[in-house]
Amino acid sequence: MESILEVANLVIYQHYKAVIEKATAMLADASTAKDSKDNLYFYRAVAHSELGDFESALKDLEAIEDSQGNNPDWLFRYGQAQFYTNDFSNSMISFKKAEESTEDADLKGNIQQWISKAELELGNPHVGNINDAIFITKAEPSATPVPSPDCSGPVIEGAKDIKDSPHDWYQNTEFIFLSILKKKNTGDWKADLYSGSINITQPNGDVISVHLANVINEGESTFTQTEKKVELKLKKKDSGITWTALSKEALSAKPKEVLPSYPSSSKKSTNWGEVDKTITRELHLEERDNDGDGMNDLFQQIYAGADEETKKAMIKSYQTSNGTVLSTNWDEVKEKDYEGKDYVSPPDDFVAQKPEI
Repeated sequence: MESILEVANLVIYQHYKAVIEKATAMLADASTAKDSKDNLYFYRAVAHSELGDFESALKDLEAIEDSQGNNPDWLFRYGQAQFYTNDFSNSMISFKKAEESTEDADLKGNIQQWISKAELELGNPHVGNINDAIFITKAEPSATPVPSPDCSGPVIEGAKDIKDSPHDWYQNTEFIFLSILKKKNTGDWKADLYSGSINITQPNGDVISVHLANVINEGESTFTQTEKKVELKLKKKDSGITWTALSKEALSAKPKEVLPSYPSSSKKSTNWGEVDKTITRELHLEERDNDGDGMNDLFQQIYAGADEETKKAMIKSYQTSNGTVLSTNWDEVKEKDYEGKDYVSPPDDFVAQKPEI
């Protein structure tokens, strides 16, 4: 029988098909220990990812989420698999968690490049519009926003507080993304959405109730669930406003330093201001000499750590659109005709710049 070390060596030497074959055989063997199986699922997920099968990679990574969910290497690979299956909001959550939990400078640098890629996709409702990506970094309030007076909707008496349930939340200029782990409460969950609150009912009858810090458009919000978690995509009533907390209670609990876009529910303190300033400095072209250096800096940073398909997507989208579109998703870009039917009109004051690679 093959050993874990032999499978690990196959990963190192990039024999990915052999990794999948041997890991699958060992996972089917009843004598394989639990710790070994965790490693095998991870190695097989790496192999699937490297071969471009990100759906299979997700399944293998989710099989060990309970034991490996706080491991930065697992979080990084999970974020990549989510990114390549177009789950950009959750990939951002995974990358941010990985960045918080690692002390490895090389891994942290790689994660930051993927965060930049995900930010571009999250700020882009139409295949990577650069102006939308810039707008995200501008959505930084000068003071803690006051909840709108028309926040309404019932909050169930005696309901659970969201902070007592394992969850993450994130945002872009248009939406709040909320994920809640089901843990042992598997089965069908239900959600009632109102302009100022959400009530989520678990299979055992318990209710998680959130009195939202700001107002949503419940008619344009959605609720979905998988075997392991529920996900809510809440449409902001006021686009472009950055929420500094998810709930009213968290907003008024105590004064805190205003966070930049994409606050996290993580209890670990991270200086997001410095992270955000770096991206803001690169993206705020109007604060430069109008010579495109900020965009070139960002382009080069992402390009340097990209795979071949990402590089092709970036070059084709940016060059053929004359600088109005930058996408990292080759599956979408390869069929696009930015010089013809998919032409994106630039702003009136836009000056095209050729990126330097």
